[in-house]
Amino acid sequence: MNNTEILFKEVQDKRIKFLESYHKFWLENAFLSWQWWMLLITTILIWILWIKLVDKKRVHLLLNFGLIFGILSVILDVIGTNHGAWAYPIHLYWAFIPP
Repeated sequence: MNNTEILFKEVQDKRIKFLESYHKFWLENAFLSWQWWMLLITTILIWILWIKLVDKKRVHLLLNFGLIFGILSVILDVIGTNHGAWAYPIHLYWAFIPP
């Protein structure tokens, strides 16, 4: 093994340890907390409201527009969280953390 492979293996081992500890944190502190329930309820309600209130004639246009802004917001969010500009202590699912 060369030096790069050894260093990459160390990074992967640390990443696995981090994910295991984050999963434990999520189960003990976030899952089924009142904040977790609020996230779940608002996520479901937003989709129900959107389905009920969307203009069916313009749904294609709205989905395209929303997709563009959704992708942009996810990219900017991942950049911000990876650089430590902000963090989210509560997630709906433990694996929804930035890489």
